[in-house]
Amino acid sequence: MFVSKFPKFGQSFLSRHLSFVDHQSFRIIKDLVAHYAMSIGGISVIAAILLIFIYLVYEVIPLFEPATTRQIASYTVPQVSEGISLGYSMDEHAEIGVRYTDQGYAIFFRTKTGEVLDKVSFPIPENVSITSFAKGQPQSGVTAFGLSNGTAILAKHRFVVSYPNDIRTVAPTLEILLQGKPVVLFSNAMPVKKIAVQSDMDRTTVVGWTSGQDLSLQRIEREESFLDDSVALERTEGQIPINLDSVEYLLLDKEQRVLFVADNEGVLIQYLLTDLTDIELSQRLPLVEKGHRLTSLDFLTGDLSLLVGESDGTISQWFSVRGEDNRFKLTKIRQFEAMRLVTAIVGEYSRKGFFAADETGAIGIFHTTAHRTLTVEPVADFAIKDLAVAPRSDAVLAESRDGRVHFLAVDNQHPEISWSALWKKVWYESYSRPDYVWQSSAADNDFEPKFSLTPLAFGTLKAAFYAMLVA
Repeated sequence: MFVSKFPKFGQSFLSRHLSFVDHQSFRIIKDLVAHYAMSIGGISVIAAILLIFIYLVYEVIPLFEPATTRQIASYTVPQVSEGISLGYSMDEHAEIGVRYTDQGYAIFFRTKTGEVLDKVSFPIPENVSITSFAKGQPQSGVTAFGLSNGTAILAKHRFVVSYPNDIRTVAPTLEILLQGKPVVLFSNAMPVKKIAVQSDMDRTTVVGWTSGQDLSLQRIEREESFLDDSVALERTEGQIPINLDSVEYLLLDKEQRVLFVADNEGVLIQYLLTDLTDIELSQRLPLVEKGHRLTSLDFLTGDLSLLVGESDGTISQWFSVRGEDNRFKLTKIRQFEAMRLVTAIVGEYSRKGFFAADETGAIGIFHTTAHRTLTVEPVADFAIKDLAVAPRSDAVLAESRDGRVHFLAVDNQHPEISWSALWKKVWYESYSRPDYVWQSSAADNDFEPKFSLTPLAFGTLKAAFYAMLVA
């Protein structure tokens, strides 16, 4: 009626009303869309952050998992009739091993089956026997045999990889060093009872000891002629006086500058060989407490640290630290106590970890920087007498005293991570004291990674604090 009486006004009012209703409905729809869009967006952001957190936890958890070992095979010592084992080594893929014997043989065999691939004899004179054995830096493959006539023979094994018909083939070879000539350590033909060796492209150093005499040293340097490319070997001899009743361990670092001599009682003498005409006695100290015996001594990779195994099962790490008098002194840094009487220690090739065995037949895996005992597992029913670690640290060969060889696969992906390595002060090699350091990589495999998160966290918080002040 109102519209009929006032047609123009009514139509205008109705149109405005309908327009208002449409606008309100549209606004409500937009509000609903915005509400759900914001809700979905917020939930999605929270879900994404949660998923990122779950993913990070998933990636981080393996860092703290312990190492594991799995026995692949156990078999009688390959070619046991060719003598007692002096040492073992493996190729990079842990497929082929080599066993050195006291009868002068290098026996190459498959690590998974013990199948003998080759047997090479050393040029040992008649009526002469092997009286000592030593290995150089693991990467070099160099070995030395001390003989009963006062000389030594040096050899080097290699595993040559080729790809005939696109099939990877590993061929083991053995080379007699120094043009096949023996190194004369004692001209009086006294047997070489202990020997140490290191060799690189240009220089070789051999140190020997026999009962009741000083240490005998010979350094052989390789010189090439500029005229005809001929090679000459220049030999330098030296004598090192010692004050020990007996010598049980001789260790020469890879730089051929430092020599360590120790007896069973744990007394260690350190010599500096930078000048062979004036060999300096750097330090003399006990490595073990009274009542304990030194049962194993070896280098950690890089040859800056000594790993000391004792009769009570303790394994300790020692390296030189600069003192207040500006002189370096061998210092005990940390120790591990997870084993019984230690019978063998061998360092990894490219990490600051090591393997150890004891008299119960157990093998332990440790890492020095992280100060972690990753695992200790029984392997044999008898004591382990010798160990060899694959270059990639993913396998280990162990010979037990019952004449069996045990081949184990190793899963040890992140041994360098621990709570102390991430958040506490760590005493790194060549440092004068423990410190917080972040330095994750270097160009050298002997480098000790430093993963302290403390300086990173402190730097981040400091930057955020100053940014907030400016804001």
